[in-house]
Amino acid sequence: MTPEDRAALIMATNGPRIFDLRARAERVVKSQAPRERKHILLTKIADEALSRVSPQTPCKRGCAACCHIAVPIALSEARGLAVASGKTLNESAGLPLSLDSINRMKQNTKRFSGAPCPFLVDRECSVYDARPIPCRSHNVLEDDASKCDTRNGPLPIAAFDLSWIDEANADISFAETWADIREWFGSSS
Repeated sequence: MTPEDRAALIMATNGPRIFDLRARAERVVKSQAPRERKHILLTKIADEALSRVSPQTPCKRGCAACCHIAVPIALSEARGLAVASGKTLNESAGLPLSLDSINRMKQNTKRFSGAPCPFLVDRECSVYDARPIPCRSHNVLEDDASKCDTRNGPLPIAAFDLSWIDEANADISFAETWADIREWFGSSS
């Protein structure tokens, strides 16, 4: 089955629900709820959206290829990871969202390509239940995860478009400082 076939199958079986989740995410962003509540609601939406996509992905427990790519997160998500993991957070690592910080995040895509996430332990996420939203929305529609392996260089990877989740997360957390997960916590060894 091709990635296009998988995407079509996702749309055929879950399209209306995914559109509903996207509309819910937009309502969460526009709501008057506190940022923390918005983040909780968006996390639930991200988990449900990924559950609709994941039956068509090769992603499975023990496949940690995506744990070697850049993951920009806001300070609030980093603080949640510090609490969940007990790891020390470098609160001075982040920058406010700006053209400079966006350019730094683009550079980090290359800089951290191949560097393991600081929460990767024995090829599994040690903070899976508290993982950040970019990790929750990441997916692959390829036959296998070989293209995710950053040792192969940056390869185009077919994915189901859940970028609206990351955009909603950025809208919710725009006033915070941002950095790659490795800048907040260092790399794992």
